This record gives sequence, C-alpha cells and structure tokens, in this order.
Amino acid sequence: MLKFLRICLLFFSFILVSESPYIAAINIRGPILMGTALFIDRVINLEAKNAKAIIIYLDTPGGDLLSTQKIIQTFLNSKIPIISYVSPAGATAASAGLFILISANIAAMAPGTSTGAATPVPSTGGDLGKDMRNKVVEITSTIGRALSEERGRNIEWVKKAVEEAKAATAQEALELKIIDVIANSEADLFEKIEGKEISLAGEKVTISGLKNLPIKTFEMNLKEQILEVLSNPTVAMLIATIGTVGIIIELYNPGLIVPGALGVICLVISLVINRTVTISFGAGLLILTGLIMVIIDIFLNSFILVSLGALAILGGLFYLINPDVPPFEVSVQLSSLIPVVLVLGIILVWVIQGVIRSLKLNYPSGGKEALLDLTCSALTDFEDGKGKVFLNGSYWQARLKNPAQRVTKNAILKVVGTEGLTLIVEKVEDN
Repeated sequence: MLKFLRICLLFFSFILVSESPYIAAINIRGPILMGTALFIDRVINLEAKNAKAIIIYLDTPGGDLLSTQKIIQTFLNSKIPIISYVSPAGATAASAGLFILISANIAAMAPGTSTGAATPVPSTGGDLGKDMRNKVVEITSTIGRALSEERGRNIEWVKKAVEEAKAATAQEALELKIIDVIANSEADLFEKIEGKEISLAGEKVTISGLKNLPIKTFEMNLKEQILEVLSNPTVAMLIATIGTVGIIIELYNPGLIVPGALGVICLVISLVINRTVTISFGAGLLILTGLIMVIIDIFLNSFILVSLGALAILGGLFYLINPDVPPFEVSVQLSSLIPVVLVLGIILVWVIQGVIRSLKLNYPSGGKEALLDLTCSALTDFEDGKGKVFLNGSYWQARLKNPAQRVTKNAILKVVGTEGLTLIVEKVEDN
C-alpha cells in the first residue's frame, strides 16, 4: 500500500512540475536601462527555462551601453533560441536596439519598421570631447562587429551604423543581410523560420514546431520597475543632486538631521544607479546606513531619523534577497562581502563611539555641576516645556524650569540644573 502511495505521489508531482511547451514573450517598449537588463536576464535564466523559444518585441530609441552589454551576454549564453522582432509597423530598433536585434539567434522586422543609427551619445546630450568620443565609438563599433561575426550579419553595415549613424528600413535590412526575415505577424514569423538551423551554445539546432505553441508574456517585477525609473538619466541626476545638496545643508546646519540622512541615502542609491558599486553591494550599504541611523536615533530620540533608517534597511533587504532563486538566496558572494563588512563594521564602531562620546559622555571636567550657568541654544521650539539644545558641541534633551516660558528655535538658554541626562534650563533674558 505504501509503495502504491509513493508511486501515485511521484506521478502527481511529475504532473505538477511538468509544463507544456510554450513561447516566452518579452516586450521592450522604451529606453533600455538597468531594469530592462535585469528583467531579460531573469526571464531567460530563471522564469522561461522550459520555453521552446523566447521572442523579444522591440520598439526602442536605444539605451545605456552597460545595460545593452548585459542583455547581449544573456542572449549569447542562452540555451533557448532567442528571436528579436521589431514590431509593430512604425516601431524602431535604434542605437542600442540594433545590437539587441542582431545579437539574437533570429533577427526579424515587421514591414514599416527601421533600425540602425547606433552612434553613441552621452545621456545628458552634451559633447563627449574628441578623444573620449573616439574611444567610445571604437569600442561600440567593436561590439557590433563581434556580434555580426557571431551571428553572420553584415559587418561593414553595422560598423557604418555606429561610426556614421547609418539606418535602414526593414526591406533594406533584409537585403543587406542585417536581419533574417520580414514578417507581418507572429504566425508569419514562425512559419518563415520553420526548419532554420541556428547555433545554440556551440551546437547546431533546428527551429521547428513554434507555430501552434501558445505565447506566454512576462512582465517586469517591482524591483525591476523601480530600477528602471531610478536609472532614467533625468531621475538619476536628480537623485545625485538631492544627495549632494542634502549633505551640504547638513554640514552648514548641524543638527537638522533630515537633509543629511536623506542625502546619504540618495548618494548610496546614486552609486548603484551609476554602477560605481553592484546592486548587492549597494543594498548592503543601504542596510548599514539604516543601522547607523537607527543607532544614532537611540541617543537623539528623532522619529524622522529612525524612520529613514528603517526605510533604508527595508530597501536594502528588498534588493539583497532574491526570492526568484529558492530558498530565498542572498544574491552576493561571500568572498566579496567579507572585506566590505569588515571595513563598514569598523566605520560603524567608530561612528557609535563618537555618538556615545558626544551625546552621552561629553560632560565638562567638573562633572554635572560644571554645567550650571553655561549657556546653550535651542535646537527646536519647546513644546510643553521640553525640547533639544546644543551645548559644548553636544545635543541634549532639556526642559524648562518654568514651563510657562515660551522658547523658540535658536533662543539662548542658561543651564540651572540637571536631571539625569536632561538639562533644566531657563531663558537668559528672563533672569
């Protein structure tokens, strides 16, 4: 009986995990940015492992080179046939879109579409300068030539598309041997490529049986959508600006807290967007930044700082943990994480020690009695006779000896007593 149950269990498990053949579909409608590259990599390497083919619908003005290179690498190492299809009529695969088109196993275009004009330009629209432009154009041209050699495309035309911004219609692209086929629809496309032989992972594979398969469309997840928005050049510049300005404001106005905390978080995000650090590394930095903010808030009692710290920690965990790979693997290598943890751990200890020294242990040499009659400034408006003051380079909680007094920010106060770590103060002008 137990043997029979085991057989039944294995049988039903096989039915559950098995999946009918299908064609995976990905839509690239807009600029090619960091989120797009992660999206395509996830679908090809994780989500669509059982797909018989993957079709990429293209309608893009281009995008950043690093994201494009990531997509190209994913295409070239895919064990599933990749079909790039510029569609519908009127669509274009310009600039970076050309590389995505020609790097696929099958390059197809709908009538009335176009491709080319792959000369690199700065995302800000400025001038690269002669030497830098020559370097960028040369490396981009080399990428195009290498792809053309690998996929059997027209090397000379692809070179001109990069160096001279040449473009072509669907019909011209077919005649120039840039693409493999012109198709009016998916059904027409699958029929025309039936029996075509391609190279896949170093082996010859014949495409067949796609015409009657269902098409399963994949969409970006929340992580990829957020990165897509943040990596937009305009948004990326805004984030970097907010980060820089926030820190400058905090340096000129110590104790405001919000500008400095927000500035640090924005700069960490900016490091990731500009690929100065990897996403995993940036996520770790966000978590560490959040922890530092939460620890500092223990001494400042600032609801804003602990809130920003908690958001930073959650944001870091959101991108550090990869739920697409069971069982919720952390997408960072231990060998790269250890030195980061050590360095940032030292910084964290140093910051905590500094906070404790300045906020809790920074009494004058005479002890608490030496605080008496010293003057300080109010950091906030006092409410219900309580507020924060700045004294001897430290932040203190304070309460008024006479709660009826009205104290506003920057008011000058005198220390008349202490109560634990709380100063008892009164307004100087009322003495």
